[in-house]
Amino acid sequence: MFTTGDTQKSNLMIFQLSFRNIWSRPVRTTLAIIGMTVAIFAMVSLYSVSAGLDRVVSSTLSRVPGLVAMQRGAPIPLFSAIPVSWMNEIEEIPGVTAVAPECWSRVNVINGKTIISPPRLLCGTDITLRNKLKTSIYRGDIYEGRFLSEEDLGLSHAVISREIGEEFDIKLGDSMVINGHPFTVVGFYHTGSLLLDVAIITDIDVFRNVARFDPQTISSLYIEHDALDDEGVALAKQIQDHFKDRNWGIYQTSQILSIAQQVTSKSNPIQTIFEGIDKAIKDSNALKKSEGTGIDGSNFVKVPEGPLEVKPASQWASRIDSLSEDLDIFLFLMTSIGIVIAVVQVVNTMLMSVTERVIEFGILRANGWSVRHVVWLVLVESAFLGLMGGLGGALVGWIAVQVVNYNFPTKIELYAGPSLIIYAIVFSTIMGMLGGLYPAMWAASRSPIDAIRRG
Repeated sequence: MFTTGDTQKSNLMIFQLSFRNIWSRPVRTTLAIIGMTVAIFAMVSLYSVSAGLDRVVSSTLSRVPGLVAMQRGAPIPLFSAIPVSWMNEIEEIPGVTAVAPECWSRVNVINGKTIISPPRLLCGTDITLRNKLKTSIYRGDIYEGRFLSEEDLGLSHAVISREIGEEFDIKLGDSMVINGHPFTVVGFYHTGSLLLDVAIITDIDVFRNVARFDPQTISSLYIEHDALDDEGVALAKQIQDHFKDRNWGIYQTSQILSIAQQVTSKSNPIQTIFEGIDKAIKDSNALKKSEGTGIDGSNFVKVPEGPLEVKPASQWASRIDSLSEDLDIFLFLMTSIGIVIAVVQVVNTMLMSVTERVIEFGILRANGWSVRHVVWLVLVESAFLGLMGGLGGALVGWIAVQVVNYNFPTKIELYAGPSLIIYAIVFSTIMGMLGGLYPAMWAASRSPIDAIRRG
């Protein structure tokens, strides 16, 4: 005889009955598990996109110990333009040990092939200053050939990523045509980061000629320092404050116009689009403006915080984090649809199961089972459906992530780590229990006599 006082025996019987009932209707159970598996598979697959992005950004920026200076509001150096003359002023600020400029532009055509995805970027660097840095991405990642040296000044020599070399079957010493200009490859680098292995690096003067880049501007500055306080945050603020009252002027939009000039002429309607973007940026900044005259005689917009933004690399990641948060919201909405459908299927499965076992519940209640025991019995069954669906979905999702990473190593990096897998399984189990809550309450609400009579 089962008694409510024997807790250990009652729990064991609940699990035994739950397992027996689950597999007494294998087709129905299998369909419910498949529904939950598909939903969890979608969740793991989609959230691995966000996790992969976070991982790539973290691993990339952890390699940059110094400060990065860009135009305020620019998300990446490609969309930044600051005066080259500011570099000399930054070098004189106490605590700064080395400064290296960079210019960036998108590559549109390589060896006659139009480049869309993955993107390829042309980077112009001051070779002399870059080689004075203690730590330098790319220079420290050469695996074949060499990095640029002073013998490459003014020459169309380039260091490219291994991925670009493999994509276009380029060997050391080969020539490659970038946006119509021939370059000789003197070295290959490989960092293992999707954010970094996209560059073609050349002398900054050669870059300006190829990209038609404004000679008065650069995209960004990498700053090495000897500050020990919180990654040089205080020094970064000091540098920003130094330029707080400077004119923004032509620097604000020269990079956008230089990108337009690469692919279009003044008479082309695409040029009008870029000029529209240029005007939109000026108009948006006018919300907090004080008007003046830039170095070219044009109107400029002055921002209270100043035109220059200087941060440790780890803080630049906050902008990617913001993108990741928005992406998480989108992914949540996408996966919610599948989860809701899976939970409804669990509700339907469990409701059909309990209505077919009304007499069984009546007999159990007549033999001493409490309402709590009946509820617990049904919840264990529904939790089992959620658990099995979670395990199946997590496994299939993890396999899918590995397959995608293996087949598209240069285009995307997904990451389904232990935390995501565990979260998916626990989440699925909880959703399964929630799906069984109404059927459990319905089964427990039947009195023993009514349940037996109904049979």
